[in-house]
Amino acid sequence: MGRSILPEDKKHELLQVYLHLGIEASRTLCREYGVSENYAAKRASERDGHKSPQSLFRRKCSHNQPCQSRRSSLEMGGRARGNLAMSAITFTLPTPPSVNNLYVNSSRGRFRSQKYDEWIHEAGWEIKRQHPPRIKGPVKLSFEFEEPKTKRPADVSNLIKAPEDLIVKHGIIEADHNGIVRQVSAAWCAEIEGMRVTIEAVELA
Repeated sequence: MGRSILPEDKKHELLQVYLHLGIEASRTLCREYGVSENYAAKRASERDGHKSPQSLFRRKCSHNQPCQSRRSSLEMGGRARGNLAMSAITFTLPTPPSVNNLYVNSSRGRFRSQKYDEWIHEAGWEIKRQHPPRIKGPVKLSFEFEEPKTKRPADVSNLIKAPEDLIVKHGIIEADHNGIVRQVSAAWCAEIEGMRVTIEAVELA
């Protein structure tokens, strides 16, 4: 059976089963769907190799700065004085999916949605490209999101989870519990495309 015959939702389910439950579970499901037993493994291989940083989204640059200079903006409290302790960093990411669209339920369990998987992959490349440094200890997070392109009401708080989880996964902050993340703010911003992340170190009293 050719690849084009399998619906997109089943393709994604096979990929998620392979990634989360292993190759034997994916082979069983492949047989059930009438495709090659190695179909899911090939899909995973293609997914990991088909994108590069150059193919990622393009965004406007704020404050009239050229795009090449829009690597992660570093505000180092004592950099000029030789102090390497980071006080704040800023970097940009593509707009994340809403918390309501992060996971899907299937007969094999609950998995990340295709949209969420694609965002994680794309946003991960952006982090590698901009290479924001890590901040240890307690932090304050500020998320600014591109204004919605439709008139449909949108809840900005629904966009927080994906980027918060991502910066923990990439080790930019140590964790997302209350011992590390002391404050979170989110706002719409008409000046950017995608989203802007600002992380500030804070001192506990």
